[in-house]
Amino acid sequence: KKEYLDRGIAVKGDISGIDIELHIIVSYGMNINAIAKSIVHKVKYAVNETTGITVNKVTVKVDGIKE
Repeated sequence: KKEYLDRGIAVKGDISGIDIELHIIVSYGMNINAIAKSIVHKVKYAVNETTGITVNKVTVKVDGIKE
């Protein structure tokens, strides 16, 4: 199966604020809600701290579950 590196993340917006969409695959048995909340928090913090740009929304989409 051919993987494309640009499919996992999409960023839209401008310097005043951005929306980020992430596609992830989680391991079977993991708490998807907890993982998604953690990712949202970490992405918002990291983007704001490194760039100073406000993150309006982070959307985490689960594309699959691996064993």
